[in-house]
Amino acid sequence: MVWVSKMLGHKNLSITLKVYAKFIKKEDDERLKNIENGHDQN
Repeated sequence: MVWVSKMLGHKNLSITLKVYAKFIKKEDDERLKNIENGHDQN
């Protein structure tokens, strides 16, 4: 995540997380549903 933040030119990781945390959570929720349903796709 730090690398992504630097590549985007953000001053610090906090900025990156404020902008993109909602997408990370959504992906985690989808992964959890897939695991629970036996459809784990990496």
